[in-house]
Amino acid sequence: MSKPKAHYRFWGLDLLRALAISLVMLAHAFFFSNDWAGFEEYFFWSGVFGVELFFALSGFLIGRILLKLFLQEFSFREVRKFWIRRWLRTLPNYYFILGINLVAIAGLGGLTPQYLQYFGFIQNFSSPHPAFFSEAWSLSIEEWFYLLVPLWLLSIAFFSKNTRKIHLFKNSLILLLVGQIVFRYLYILYSPELDLDSDIRKVVIFRLDAPLWGVLAGWVYHFHQDWWKTHAKMLFGAGCSLLVLGFACFNSSVSLAQAFAFTFLDLGFVCWLPLATQWKAPSNFTGKAINHISLISYSLYLTHMQFVFKLVSPLSNWLNWWQLWLVYFLTSILLSSILYKCIEQPVLRWRDRRFKQ
Repeated sequence: MSKPKAHYRFWGLDLLRALAISLVMLAHAFFFSNDWAGFEEYFFWSGVFGVELFFALSGFLIGRILLKLFLQEFSFREVRKFWIRRWLRTLPNYYFILGINLVAIAGLGGLTPQYLQYFGFIQNFSSPHPAFFSEAWSLSIEEWFYLLVPLWLLSIAFFSKNTRKIHLFKNSLILLLVGQIVFRYLYILYSPELDLDSDIRKVVIFRLDAPLWGVLAGWVYHFHQDWWKTHAKMLFGAGCSLLVLGFACFNSSVSLAQAFAFTFLDLGFVCWLPLATQWKAPSNFTGKAINHISLISYSLYLTHMQFVFKLVSPLSNWLNWWQLWLVYFLTSILLSSILYKCIEQPVLRWRDRRFKQ
């Protein structure tokens, strides 16, 4: 067993994070004009790959944090601190953007009590996500994942006090993964008239396993770094094959294949992580630009559709598609940088002073 490294920021993961948000933004750029008519599926899959890559990265980050807590004095007090740190990372930006959207809806006279669901991330807990604030579906999955998985680990640790923690962490998550996959398969099997995208992909109770693969990757990274490094290229190749398999299963009409589509997609991106953790940051503008896009990726995710798309769309009468895309991407980066600087960064600095972990 190799000795775990101290925590530091992987530039390769920053690169994947920048790639993920770029894929999501590209998927939505399709709606600016009809120049790309006939390429709908390619843009759709750009969005799918972007979000699933986010899940893999998020799971890996959270997995390493939870594993270190689990191996030490894992108590409700530490879990509560974990939740506070996570919520201070995700909620300020989210509620700020949500609030602006609700004010706009109220100004149009369309505000109803159903919008309160977004404050508790229950708008797509067990049913398709509403049209309002459509990007929030993945945030709901992440927030419920942050809440439920630590509770699961806490209960497992409480009832298995004499079991070695190293294997208890891994085995309990594998059990959770298997349960989620079986549950999704049974639902798909007995619900033949469903839409795999809206009825499964974007519903919380069917997708909690998405970040779990990244958590297990965190376990492998922590205890088997030699294997992680030496098999990185092989795993990257296997990951690409799994992504192709996931694509084929998603488009299949066979229930068993559909049920495993997301498993192959999520595991495929997790297999990219060993190679990404070995990439070194170039000391040039490109490396710094990628690092910045990674830092503001959460703000980009929240603003690129809610604000920028609505600002840029009217320009379609005067600009062609590539000019629209240029304005769209640059404006998104500018507004997200401001949001990161004014809200996200100050909150994170205060969090790290007040709630050290």
